[in-house]
Amino acid sequence: MAAWAFCEEKGIDLVTVVPSFVIGRSLPPDLCSTASDVLGLLKAKFQWHGRMGYVHIDGVAFCHFLVL
Repeated sequence: MAAWAFCEEKGIDLVTVVPSFVIGRSLPPDLCSTASDVLGLLKAKFQWHGRMGYVHIDGVAFCHFLVL
């Protein structure tokens, strides 16, 4: 919020890319602890409460390219 306030005060355009849940290929051969936890969550039987939005890493990279 501070960035938005600063940019508004200075007349600067601010664009943000905030993906909700990024999926895609992992760079290292081993999963980090966070990725392992998420994979375990997705494989487990659990109740979805609402919808879960996700985006592929290529889409996130392309969005950053467009923002530039």
